[in-house]
Amino acid sequence: MKTISALCATLLCCSCMSVSNVSLEQYLVHEKLALSTDNPPPGGSPLAVVAVHQTGFYLLGLIPISEISLADCVKGVAQQAEALRADGVANLRVTYTPPSLIPSDWSGAISMTGMAYRLPSNPAYPMRPPAPR
Repeated sequence: MKTISALCATLLCCSCMSVSNVSLEQYLVHEKLALSTDNPPPGGSPLAVVAVHQTGFYLLGLIPISEISLADCVKGVAQQAEALRADGVANLRVTYTPPSLIPSDWSGAISMTGMAYRLPSNPAYPMRPPAPR
C-alpha cells in the first residue's frame, strides 16, 4: 500500500512541475519569414496581430490522445503572416497550459501571438511578392 501511495505522490508532483522559459530559436530558424521574440527591425511597419491557439487532450494528463505542438503553432503564425505579405513576425509570445492529473483538466493548450510587420521598400529591404492565390 505504501508503494502505491508513493507512486501516486510522485506522479502528482511530476504533473505539477513546469518550465517557465523555453528557447524558441530551434523552431524559428526553419521558417521563410523572420520570426523573433524581439522588437521588429528599424523601419518595420506593423500590419496586424497574428495568433494561433491549439488545444489537445491527454488521458490521465499524460498519454497524448490529441497532441499539441509548438512547431505547428509556429507554422500557423508564419502562414498568417505570409497571407498578409509580411516580411516577418516580431514580439512572439507563447502561453502554455499543461494538462494535469486531475480528471477535469486533462487538456493542454498553446497560444502564440505576434506582430506581423513589413519592411520599407528600398534595395536593402525589397517588398515580398504577393502571395499566390
